[in-house]
Amino acid sequence: MNEIGLRIKKLRTFRGLTQEEVASKLFLSLKAYQNIEHGVTKLDFERIKKLTDIFLVTITDLIDNSEIKLHFDKPEKTQEDSLKPYSTTCYPMNLDECHFLLKEKDNEIAFLKRLLNKFSVK
Repeated sequence: MNEIGLRIKKLRTFRGLTQEEVASKLFLSLKAYQNIEHGVTKLDFERIKKLTDIFLVTITDLIDNSEIKLHFDKPEKTQEDSLKPYSTTCYPMNLDECHFLLKEKDNEIAFLKRLLNKFSVK
């Protein structure tokens, strides 16, 4: 797997998307999308742009080797919100992203517990 393919896979899993869902959004077969993640298929600009839209990242975030900066949907601002004392440059994750992160954390904890049980002295 090449670096861009690995980044695409990480972004896809972070966003809680399956390979089938991303393939569908790109109008590709599952196998064609898997070839992108595995570095078999080279990406053209149009596909890179579509992936940035799907994952809510910049082109630089997708192709650069530095840390990925995730962007979240900006919530609609209401008149009541304008009275709240918080920075307008910081937007919280949406609920689906929070649930995904919590599920990933639960999975990691369960895995570590199984690992501890496997190697613990009884």
